[in-house]
Amino acid sequence: MSATIRDIVTAAQQIVGEVSGPGTQMFSDDRMFADAIRAFNMLFKKYNWRNYCRWLQLTLDGTTGKVTTNDLQYVIDFEDFIAVRRDGAHNDLSVRPRGINPFSGDITSGTSPRYWDSLHVTDLSYATKRIYVLPITSTGLINIHAKFYPNLTGWDWEDTMYIDQDMLEYGTAYMTLAQDDLNGAGADMAKNMMEMRYKDIQGQFASQEIHFGDSRGGIPTSWQEVL
Repeated sequence: MSATIRDIVTAAQQIVGEVSGPGTQMFSDDRMFADAIRAFNMLFKKYNWRNYCRWLQLTLDGTTGKVTTNDLQYVIDFEDFIAVRRDGAHNDLSVRPRGINPFSGDITSGTSPRYWDSLHVTDLSYATKRIYVLPITSTGLINIHAKFYPNLTGWDWEDTMYIDQDMLEYGTAYMTLAQDDLNGAGADMAKNMMEMRYKDIQGQFASQEIHFGDSRGGIPTSWQEVL
């Protein structure tokens, strides 16, 4: 169940009012608007929500290890990358181990990706490319699975947040009450309700069926080499 920021803040104001009494009037719309965004960001980071994740098939430039488009600019942080694979492969490429020298001769040439890593934040392409593969001369396509932040240009009251509405409402109330420092019990209540809702949702995810083996399900009957 999703909701606009306006709906979330209105409901959160009711929650704050119930635990804080008349003092709820001291919390402005602008303050709780910011709290709703903070609550969303906190919950967004806690789990790889499938409705915010997608797969991309991107082309490597063959000279810098980077992709040729800016599709990754909405992947905010390195931990939001879930998988990087050779095109069509079912096995993930490894993040470059810290002990692997990127200037070593055995990975400075070649056309097939072996590792991937984060670009440095000072790289001029960091904001739009985020990562690169090794060898940097790799060509062709790679497949990337990542979590994409929905809004880089700034939230508005009528923007919809596609995370459970109750969880966002309690999260917003918690952010408001925790910063106020006048009602610790109320802040704890809102936090506990948010976390209870989160655990319930995680429990539902855990009950979903997952097949091992091929896409048709069943138990694998043969060994295969993992490259």
